[in-house]
Amino acid sequence: MTPLAQLAADDGATHVRIAAITTLGVIDEATALDAADRLANDADDDLAAAAIAAIGAINSRAAEDLLTRAAQSSRLPQQVAAIRAVAKRPAMHSIELLAWAARIGGPAGLQQDAIAGLCAIANAPLRPLVRRHAVETLLDLAADGSHRDAAISAIGTLNEDTVPDVASGLSASRVITRLAAVDGLAAMRNPRASRELARALRDEDPAVRSAAVTAFGKLGTPSVARTIAAMRRTDADPNVRHRAAQACERHGWQAGLVSRA
Repeated sequence: MTPLAQLAADDGATHVRIAAITTLGVIDEATALDAADRLANDADDDLAAAAIAAIGAINSRAAEDLLTRAAQSSRLPQQVAAIRAVAKRPAMHSIELLAWAARIGGPAGLQQDAIAGLCAIANAPLRPLVRRHAVETLLDLAADGSHRDAAISAIGTLNEDTVPDVASGLSASRVITRLAAVDGLAAMRNPRASRELARALRDEDPAVRSAAVTAFGKLGTPSVARTIAAMRRTDADPNVRHRAAQACERHGWQAGLVSRA
């Protein structure tokens, strides 16, 4: 056993053990993984969390398996540490684990950490396929009534590069997913998202069109003024016409208005 591993294993001061396992994770991954595996179940929550964080910094299948086990622990501090560690690992497996954590009936704080982790992965650069899967997972959570508000709020914090991924939800076969994409794009509050959101005004389902009109009514986006002004008379659905009329009244939109982006 190396001197650092020895310190991590049995030093009398917890802060020394934490520093040792943290440093070990940086300079000797193989030794760190073995030492952290033993410490991840330590009765001291701070030491266990440090061990799990050290595991999170190691890029291996074994580390991935240990993080999964920690996330599924019966001890909340271990679960939280694992979820936060996984959020720093932009990979498909991480997304699946975070989605599971967001859906389990545990403490609200754990679910919030999981959703925040999905956001972190969605915003990670240079991993477009992983980013897209993270966004799709957030949309799935938004389509789930029990997680809708938290997931929509999270989508609203994503960077502009994710707009096409969020907008891809507008092409989903499920209406509930398209509705989540509408709300997510509206929450992003940037011109690129608004341009994509305008597609929903032509959706075949009146619930989606109505949601898009309502979103633009709140945003006050002038580039859709003429379209929405026409919809208050021409849309086949009475609720959509009503929503369009409300938006026009609120912003003074008229059918003949020359709109500007």
